[in-house]
Amino acid sequence: MCCKVPPAGTATGRHACRSLAVLLGCLAGLIIPADAPSVTLVPAAEIGGGIPTDVVLSGDVLYVAAMTRLSVYRVEPDGSLTAAGGLSGVGMRRLQVHGNLAYAACGSMGVWILDVSSPSKPTQVGFLDTAGEVNALYVIHPLVYVADGPGGVRILDVSRQGAPTETGSFATDGEACGVWVGGGYAYAACGDAGMAVADVSDPSAPRVIRTVAVPGSARWVTGNGSLLAVVSGDSGVHFFDIADPKNPQVLGFHPGPDAYAVELRENRAYVADGTYGFSVLDIAKPRKPYPLAVMRVPGAVTGIATSGGRIAVAAGSGGVRLFAQEKTLRQLGSTSHPSDACGVCARANRVYVADGESGLKIYTLEDPSSPRFLGGIDTPGIARSVSVAGTRAYIADDAEGLQIIDVSDPAAPVPLG
Repeated sequence: MCCKVPPAGTATGRHACRSLAVLLGCLAGLIIPADAPSVTLVPAAEIGGGIPTDVVLSGDVLYVAAMTRLSVYRVEPDGSLTAAGGLSGVGMRRLQVHGNLAYAACGSMGVWILDVSSPSKPTQVGFLDTAGEVNALYVIHPLVYVADGPGGVRILDVSRQGAPTETGSFATDGEACGVWVGGGYAYAACGDAGMAVADVSDPSAPRVIRTVAVPGSARWVTGNGSLLAVVSGDSGVHFFDIADPKNPQVLGFHPGPDAYAVELRENRAYVADGTYGFSVLDIAKPRKPYPLAVMRVPGAVTGIATSGGRIAVAAGSGGVRLFAQEKTLRQLGSTSHPSDACGVCARANRVYVADGESGLKIYTLEDPSSPRFLGGIDTPGIARSVSVAGTRAYIADDAEGLQIIDVSDPAAPVPLG
C-alpha cells in the first residue's frame, strides 16, 4: 500500500535513532540553520487548498501542489516568494512541469493537464480518468507514465493535450506508488511487493521482465543515468545500478527514518524525510552514500525539488520552505564509535549524544574532521534525547523518565537525579 501524507508531529520510538555519523555531520556546520536569512517560508494557511504535498522548481517559478489547489509563486532575486496565481478544485498528490504544461497526479480524480504558460492564470486543458488511483507520474513527452495504485502502471499519449488517450498498461503485484522511466524501461515502486521492472520500448505492449525485492515498502523511485534510487519509508533509500535493466544490482543504502521522496542531481540526493525534515546526501560513491546536511522543519516533508542553487520542500502543516545552498557541502568528519544515536545537543565545541541503551556520550569537535570521545555515562533507561544548560545535561530516558547529569567534567559525568 502507498504511503499517504503523514500527520504533523514529532517522531518517536526506535526510528527516532540515527547513526552518530549523521548527527555529528549535522553539528559540524553541515546543517542549514532554521533561522538563516536564506530560508523563505510560506505558511500552509496562506497557500490555501489544504496542506502542500509536492513542489516543483522551474527557473524562477515555484509550483506547489496541495490537497485541493495548485499555487504558483515567483522566486525573487533575494529568495523571497511572491504569489503569482493558482487553480482550485483539484486534489494533487504529485506534480511534474514540462515547458508550459503541468501534469498532476490527482488520486481518484485521475491525471490533470494544466497550461502554466501564464503563471498568474494556470488553466486546465486536459484530463483522463484511470482505472485505479493516481499516486504519481513521470513524463517523457508525448508519453506520461502513471503509477495508478491498484491499476498498475498506465501509459498515456498526451500529444493531443486536450484529449489524452491510454496507449498501454502493465499490472504490478502491489499497488503502484511511483514510477520512473529510462532507456526504454519503466521502474515502478510497488509497496510491499518491491519494484517492478518493465520493458516499455513498445508503449502499446509493455511487459514486466522482473520484480526486485526492496526492504520495507517501496513508495517512490527515481533515476539518473544508470543509478536508481528507491524510497522505502522507514527502511530508507536504496540505490541500484541499472546498467543492465534486466538485472539491477544493489549498491548502497541510506537509513532514512521516514523517507517519502528523493531527487537526484549529479552527485547529490535530496531526500524528503517526512517528520524528520530533509537530508542531502553525497552519492559520488553510491555504495557508501553519506549525509552532507540534515534539516528539521515543522510539519512533514513529503515533496522536495532543487533548481538554481535552491531547495524547495513541501512540509505539510509546516507549509512550503525555500532554502539557498550558499556553499558547497562536504562532510567534515564522523566517528566509528559504536552507537545507536537517538538525540544530540551541541554546546561550544562539544557534542552530547543520547545514545539509546548506552546512555550519554560526550565528544569534542575541536577538530571537526576527527571528533574525539571525551566520556560518557550509562543511564537506567534508553536515552532518547538530550539538552544541556550550563554544566547539566537533561536526558529523556524513556520509561525511566528525566535524568539529570553533571557534565562539568566531561570525562566523568555524575548523575544528580
